Amino acid sequence: MQIEKVVVNASPLILLSKSDLEELLPKLFKEIIIPEAVWNEVSLGDDIAWQKIQKANWLKRSSI
Repeated sequence: MQIEKVVVNASPLILLSKSDLEELLPKLFKEIIIPEAVWNEVSLGDDIAWQKIQKANWLKRSSI
C-alpha cells in the first residue's frame, strides 16, 4: 500500500535538502504538505536547504 499524502516537519526537509536528496519526497508521495510553522522554521536557517525548499513546487503549504 502506497502512502499518497504526507505531512513533513523541518528535520527531514533540511536533512534531505542538504544531502541533495529532496527530490525523493515527490517520488515517494503524491502530496507533500508542509505546515506554515515548519515553513517558518526552515526559513530561519538561510542556507541551501531554505533556498531549495522555497523553489520546491511539489510542497503544499498549509496552515494546519
